[in-house]
Formats: sequence, structure tokens, C-alpha cells
Amino acid sequence: MKTKLFAAAAIAALISGSASAATFGVGDTLPAATVTDGGYAYVEDGKVEYKEWSVSEIKPQGTIVLIAKAGRAAAADMVTTEFVEKLKSANVDMINFINKDDAAFGTGMFVEGAIEESMLKDPAGRVVLDRDGELFAEWELEEQSAAVIIVKDGKVAYLHEGALDASKENKILELSK
Repeated sequence: MKTKLFAAAAIAALISGSASAATFGVGDTLPAATVTDGGYAYVEDGKVEYKEWSVSEIKPQGTIVLIAKAGRAAAADMVTTEFVEKLKSANVDMINFINKDDAAFGTGMFVEGAIEESMLKDPAGRVVLDRDGELFAEWELEEQSAAVIIVKDGKVAYLHEGALDASKENKILELSK
């Protein structure tokens, strides 16, 4: 009987998707975290380079949208390219974080290659490659998933893990103004 109740509770939790696994919530400051393997991507002399990145680099004033994704197609589909383009069109300050450690087995090099190709096309893009999943582990973000975090004046104003629907996209666009 207990096994059936536990199984039912586990299935309900998975289906609801409303619980966040993150170590922070709305109203909190982002927990300190540093990405040492990989890091902030930038283009120098026609080549993509990486430098260590830390949460302390986020300005405490203003609004920024952080998009954190596992390095797999299913996570990329949760926060679509079309939605990211809407954010760009609205001149939203944004950083994309990619967890290469959570890529499907054997695909990590393709994930990194896609980041580098994207950076060469748009050197102004802001991407942090997390090769070892350091940031994702520190923040306890859901594996094989995506998260959107809005930080306003140093505090988390919005946090969603999982797929976005139209109403969540609209809320993010409104809050990011």
C-alpha cells in the first residue's frame, strides 16, 4: 500500500511540473556560483575563446534574463529560438547558459560546436558554456531541462523550470521591461 501511495505521489509530482528544484526562489539573490571549465564565450581574432564566469559579474542594477539549458535538443525546445529572438527584438539584457555536462552521451562536442558557430555569427551574443555543470549543480536546476530566471535589481523576480507556453513567454516579456 505504501509503495502504491509513494508511486502515485511521485507520478503526480512529475506530471505537475510546478515544483522548482532550484536552491533559490523569487525574492532571493542568486547564489554565488562560478564556471571555471568553459565560461563566458567571446570572439577574439576570429576564434571563440572562453574565460571564467561568476555570478558576481551580473550587475546589481537593472533587469537581466538568464536562460539556462541542458545541452540537449529537448531542453532547447523548452525555450525556443523564436522566443529568444523576441527577447532580443525587445532589447532585453540576456545571458544564455548551456550545461554541456547534461548533453546526451556522445553529443557534447556538437553542443560546443553549435555555441561556437553561433558566437561567430553573432559575436555580441552572451553565452556561458558550463562544461562540467558547475552552475547547474550549485543552483540545483533540473537535469535535462531549461530554466528562465529574471533578475531585477539584484533579486530574482521570476523563476520557471521546464517548457514555456505562450502565457509564460508573455509574462517573461512583460517582467523583463
